[in-house]
Amino acid sequence: MRKSSNQVSVSAQFWIVALSGVLILLYLWFDARGAWIYERYILANNAALLWIPSLIILLLFRQPMEAYGLGLGDGRKSRAFTLWMCLAMIPLLFIASRMGDFQKYYPIYRRFGSFSTYPPYPSPLLNLLYFEMSYGFYLFCWEFFFRGYLLNGMKPRIGWWAVPVQALAFGLMHYGKPMPEMLLSFVGGSILGWVALECRSTLPCFGIHWFISVLLDIFVLQSRGWRIVP
Repeated sequence: MRKSSNQVSVSAQFWIVALSGVLILLYLWFDARGAWIYERYILANNAALLWIPSLIILLLFRQPMEAYGLGLGDGRKSRAFTLWMCLAMIPLLFIASRMGDFQKYYPIYRRFGSFSTYPPYPSPLLNLLYFEMSYGFYLFCWEFFFRGYLLNGMKPRIGWWAVPVQALAFGLMHYGKPMPEMLLSFVGGSILGWVALECRSTLPCFGIHWFISVLLDIFVLQSRGWRIVP
């Protein structure tokens, strides 16, 4: 049986990643997903999506984080993919921002009651900036988990099948969002998985995902006359 550099077999590594991934997603689905307080939501996702996988990689697998996409990778490819994919998404995001389902759902901070009862800043604009920056860190954790931990943890055992597997999990975690977004998230998750493997990094995936999130919020707010209160 083949061994990885830390003497954990490829098969054992696959099952550890798969089972821990399922447990993490179940936790987020039943607990953190329903968090009413925004900061609790961010903290729970940070621990589940970044710190737990990182500890498994470093302490159990004894592998470098770069092996799971947490590094610069191919900088030239990363810049090119990020630029062209962001540009391609602009017209799609503009169209989506005018659809009723997206108008009702975004910006996401409106889903958290804590922004209405005790917002972190007195200024609506500062609250929006606070949200976009903190939610960006959440998306960084999200991309590391799906396009780093799951993808690279399963690929040595099942090859390129790891791309649709992580995309399936990624899409299911979009349940409850506007239906067009949920359906397209399966495709988007597969594309981002391919980008992560091509670039040997999750950073371009994070950049693309964050860009999409921020620009969609801006387009929705602009269509509503910049009413940025929850």
